[in-house]
Amino acid sequence: MTAMPPNKMLEHYTPRFLPSAKRLKFPSKCMKVWLVTLNSIFTLMGGCILGLGCVLKYNSELIHVYIRPILGAFKDNGEEISLQELYDALSVIFVAVGTSMFIVGFLGCFGAWCNMKSFLLMYIIILMVVTLSEIVCAILLLTMKKQMDITLQPLLKAAIQTDYTGDEGVDVTTIGMNYLFTEKDTYMINKYSPRSNGPEIKYKNNALTIRSLHGQYDCCGVHNYTDLHQAENWIRDVSLYGLTFQMQIPLMCCKLEGTYPNIIIPDDKTCTMLPDQNNSFYHKGCYYEVENSINKYQNTIIGAGVCVLIVEIISIVSSIYLLKELLFLKRKFCNVTPVSAAGIANSQRECCSERPHMLGDLSQFSKVFADRAVSCLPGKTQ
Repeated sequence: MTAMPPNKMLEHYTPRFLPSAKRLKFPSKCMKVWLVTLNSIFTLMGGCILGLGCVLKYNSELIHVYIRPILGAFKDNGEEISLQELYDALSVIFVAVGTSMFIVGFLGCFGAWCNMKSFLLMYIIILMVVTLSEIVCAILLLTMKKQMDITLQPLLKAAIQTDYTGDEGVDVTTIGMNYLFTEKDTYMINKYSPRSNGPEIKYKNNALTIRSLHGQYDCCGVHNYTDLHQAENWIRDVSLYGLTFQMQIPLMCCKLEGTYPNIIIPDDKTCTMLPDQNNSFYHKGCYYEVENSINKYQNTIIGAGVCVLIVEIISIVSSIYLLKELLFLKRKFCNVTPVSAAGIANSQRECCSERPHMLGDLSQFSKVFADRAVSCLPGKTQ
């Protein structure tokens, strides 16, 4: 079949040869409003997330200005945390998530607003795939918990072994681990509290920095403190009374008191070398503490997931119903012969039966798409 001329292609997609929104039934109009409203919000959210990802990737200094005062609190003898690695990871996630949300939202919003059946069909397919994937993941989470534990725990231990550097660490992995280890309501400090007593333990660079913000889990290691002994980059030697000892746990695993900036170093300065249940959390693993914390909010998480699933199902049903209505109106319109000239009727039937190869000529497709977009603007008739 030969390619359709540009004028006929444009004529095929001219709004007067398409079902008008005024001919839609009331339920279809309600579903159209739902799809346009929901996907407009979704598109805006996707655009914002995409923009944030681009800022993190190509202009991280713009955000770095606002968090530099926080980074100053993590500074120790000229050493400062570098967040570029974190920026790069977050930028990839934000760009991927933002782009996906923007595309899906655009297909749903534009397809419903302009009665574009191809966009609605793509929107339905994508949303069905996402919904089914979410259901499958939820089933796997509920039925394969043991397998997940077997997979995740070795990964966390491997991260400690290769990346954890102790109390003095400034990398993202170490800070994350120390965040988990630190006692609840403990803040960061940059020096010993003047109220601390007892002999001074000299750590690396003769200084101590607690690098955790609002520690949460009062734990140590993945299962217990022995996991930290595998850390290849953790310098465990400390000096006490002129002698050198080896730490069994980092100070993050000790029981610390006070709030910023008046952190009280425990009177028992040997908790890092001789930990017990009275002076540390050496026996409590972080994996199960985090798991228990998640289980506390299990009902909230399930409720939120069910709400998201309901919204997705409503959107799928609305899109299918609207698409079915548009196809019905198109068939009804194409089978009616107007009282005008027979040539117009033949042209209408021909346009309803033939499908132009829209991607055959990108410039022609752009003109068709632009013509259709303009017809959807406020004040234009469909």
